[in-house]
Amino acid sequence: MQDIGKKIKELRISKQLKQKAIADAVGLSHTAYSNIESGKTESITLQRLEQIAVALKVDIAEIINASNQNLDNNVNALINELQQTKAQLQTATELIINLRGGGVKIKSLKSVFQAKIIII
Repeated sequence: MQDIGKKIKELRISKQLKQKAIADAVGLSHTAYSNIESGKTESITLQRLEQIAVALKVDIAEIINASNQNLDNNVNALINELQQTKAQLQTATELIINLRGGGVKIKSLKSVFQAKIIII
């Protein structure tokens, strides 16, 4: 919701409009509208988004697409983090396999992963 609120705020500012003007146009209190822009509102209806888009004189897709782009960025960041963790786990596994000759025994890769979780 923060991404949508942020985009709404950017659009409003770019059009040099005040929060109160948009709030009045969509039938919200100034506080309720401010909460949308700041991301304090946890959810918003599609109907309310459409009202805000009309008040801002933009297509609703302009608001929603910004949110989707940020979601894509977050998903990509999580994928990158997962790939890094996988590489670290592989390195740890190889190190442990090399230690087996020194009396260290690991039953499975699952044990290594569980050990990593406990250490973190």
